Amino acid sequence: MLKNIFELKNDKLSENPLWIAIQSMRNNKLLAFLSLLLLIFQIFAYNLVPIFNKYFFDALEVLNFTNIYKLLFLYILILIFSQVFKYAYFITSSRLYAYMQTQIRKDVLSYLNLHSLNYFVSRPSGKVTNEYHNLYDCNKILFTTLENVIPSVVVLVVSVVLAFLVSNNIGVGILVWSILIILISTKFIKLLSKRTQELELVSNYFMGVLGDFISNVKILRIFNVTKVTFNRLTKIASNYCFVALKKWRLKSIFGIFLDFCDVILILVFTVVLGKMYFANLITLGDLTMLFTLAYRIDDSLKELINSVEQIVADYQVSAIAAQNILVEIDNLDKENAKHMPVLDSLGISIKNLSFRYPKSKSKSNDLSSINLEIKSGEKIGIVGRSGSGKSTLFKLLQRQFEFQDAKIFFNDLDVNDYTKQSVRNNIAVVDQDNQMFNRSLKENILLGRKVSDKKLNKVLKDSHCNEFIENLPDGLDTLVGERGVKLSGGQRQRVAIARSMISKAPLVLLDEATSALDSKSEKVISDAFKKLSKDHTMICIAHRLSTLHFVDRIVVMDKGRILNVGTHDYLLEKCKVYQSLSKDQLH
Repeated sequence: MLKNIFELKNDKLSENPLWIAIQSMRNNKLLAFLSLLLLIFQIFAYNLVPIFNKYFFDALEVLNFTNIYKLLFLYILILIFSQVFKYAYFITSSRLYAYMQTQIRKDVLSYLNLHSLNYFVSRPSGKVTNEYHNLYDCNKILFTTLENVIPSVVVLVVSVVLAFLVSNNIGVGILVWSILIILISTKFIKLLSKRTQELELVSNYFMGVLGDFISNVKILRIFNVTKVTFNRLTKIASNYCFVALKKWRLKSIFGIFLDFCDVILILVFTVVLGKMYFANLITLGDLTMLFTLAYRIDDSLKELINSVEQIVADYQVSAIAAQNILVEIDNLDKENAKHMPVLDSLGISIKNLSFRYPKSKSKSNDLSSINLEIKSGEKIGIVGRSGSGKSTLFKLLQRQFEFQDAKIFFNDLDVNDYTKQSVRNNIAVVDQDNQMFNRSLKENILLGRKVSDKKLNKVLKDSHCNEFIENLPDGLDTLVGERGVKLSGGQRQRVAIARSMISKAPLVLLDEATSALDSKSEKVISDAFKKLSKDHTMICIAHRLSTLHFVDRIVVMDKGRILNVGTHDYLLEKCKVYQSLSKDQLH
């Protein structure tokens, strides 16, 4: 039964940060139980020390050397075993902590990967990054509880019990004092928790704005508005400092209160125990043990209160992150979804496809009654004015959104019956705004895939990448900068084509891939498209009709519907919208 607490419920992460930490130990149960056992032994040995102090000083008071030597021997043994348990726990718990942190990172990244594209485009990347960082630290909550809170509580309980064994009055005094300090501290902790929550919300907002600032610094400098965004960041940072100052001011007052309580406790113990000893109400052993207990109670109370305050603060931070990251997945695969293999060739059949974006305020569909047949190896162009549904159709082909009462077939396979990842393995995309990582050019082309040098060199030649790579300072190892800012638009498009050529995907989607290029770059890219189109089914969204000279058929869309399908000459004769598009580009 104990083993089951480590397991994920329905293969889903808990939204409770403490349970996330516990579940992260599911692959290291033996190490977790061993660490817990060593911690228990360590706590047990630590709490035996005051008892041996009492008996040792009682024997010393009457000069009973036989008992003194025995107790000294036992005391040394306890210290040795205590240190052995301490170091053994340190070794096992350090390994466990590292494994847990790695597992949490994997779990959270896996969950993030399940989110739809809409989740990421609606959230600042800096905010998501900051929340991810806060969430994988939730194992601190568990370790602080095990290493600080539980030992402190055990020490307090043992100390009160031992005090009662010596004197009921002292026991009652210690109990009342501890409860009073804990109750007052609870008020402080609640206020600190509120301040922590405010601080974390401001921090997440700041990181989101900062991420946007860094990612888009080129645009800000082009339009000379860097100062505006910088002033906005400064204002948020000032607000952060103001909220942080309120928290640390409260924490300072709390610290002064605890230090004052320390002085009072030791002062009272010194006076009361001194009088009791000289009145022969307690022995030297009792006096020594009670003084030891006084310092332990003092340390344990501070450790307990500070640890609980830290746990509450960490919990608030992790809970906010969990609420934002571990939200319900809006585009999950079906429970019985199958894995689609990478197909050798791919034909497409779209039947009665209608779609409206989730939460759309429009009363009409974004796509209505789309029916289209594309043969394997066929090259299809899609044209239409802005908002006609071209990009929406591409998103549905890539399973970025769910659609009901319609069918999209890859060959004879209904894509709704297969996992999204396996469907996307059959698709390569060349976008109008190709995303680049701030890594080397080679890494951006391969994207972690392994290919032979022979194939890579052929791809670089066919995509015309080799024409600009030879001029780069470090060749393929040149860093391309944030979002590929060190490359021109045409160069980034060639990298995107190279990615698609390396991919084994039989379907290539081109989305306005030459819209921002000059005529010379467009010619080079068009030649690369011809080479890419060999042995591939290709669908190309285009603004410039001239870029569709290599396609077999052209689909004309308007207001979410397919108006006509045919060759360039046929559409010029039969389709008024196509005639209008062609006429607009002549002027």
